[in-house]
Amino acid sequence: MARWIIFLQFAVTLAVSELNLSNYPCYKPERLNYRNARIVGGHNALKEQASYLAVLTRSGGNIFCGSSILNERFIVTAAHCICNNKNKFTLPNQMRVYVGIHETSEIQKIEQNEIDAGMASEVIVDKIIVHPDYVCGKKSDSDIALLELKKSIKFSDYIKPVCIETKDINISNLGIVSGFGMTHEDFSIGEKPKTLQSANVPLWTNDECQTSYASLGKTFTLSNRQICAGGRNGASIDACYSDSGGPLVDIKTGALIAVVSNGIGCGRNGLPGIYTKVTQYTEWIQEQTKL
Repeated sequence: MARWIIFLQFAVTLAVSELNLSNYPCYKPERLNYRNARIVGGHNALKEQASYLAVLTRSGGNIFCGSSILNERFIVTAAHCICNNKNKFTLPNQMRVYVGIHETSEIQKIEQNEIDAGMASEVIVDKIIVHPDYVCGKKSDSDIALLELKKSIKFSDYIKPVCIETKDINISNLGIVSGFGMTHEDFSIGEKPKTLQSANVPLWTNDECQTSYASLGKTFTLSNRQICAGGRNGASIDACYSDSGGPLVDIKTGALIAVVSNGIGCGRNGLPGIYTKVTQYTEWIQEQTKL
């Protein structure tokens, strides 16, 4: 299921190991007042706040998934974003990918050559590399894929690669999830925002995540390749439809922790979202993304 962002404030201290796969300096967060972040459908992110985000669209410019820029030629997303409605992998020419998008209206401006390439641009996918353990239509903890581009991305203040986390982080830390997904799982209540949304979200241990799901009659096995993130104590914060494949980054360092994968509903109490941990795929990512 595709996922979204629906509030939270949290303290964080973090020491992490990061890997930059690009020849360009990776994104580093500015000191923003995260305590004032309001998430009920997400708060508007600043233009430069998620400069590593890339969006996947189909005809008409409709965003169906998010992704993250790793370096000049590679983007990482969720593998299920690459599956079509026949449980087959999508072909590169069946999607369009844009970087630097802060307002959905910028997609049309790109098509009409009305925006500087340093602000936002389209990138062409040459090859799709899905993790070998993933099969369309089947639940998998290897929900991760790479998009290899035909040409190098031109980086700027608004378009940057993200470093990736190489070691598991302290679970008491806070992450940031960003995207253009639905603001509520009920389509009659929520909407797809026109401005990029961002939310501060707490991480859960796998044990407490499974226990919480089980207490609500939802049983599943969470592997060490996955991590849960979502509001606690009734706080409604989550990823939702069309946020799949998008980034979960460390609030302090900006390093990519995980990729939005799946969950039950959006922002439901006790049912945090489920993400694919990039720390478990560092070696595979490095092998595939060498420049």
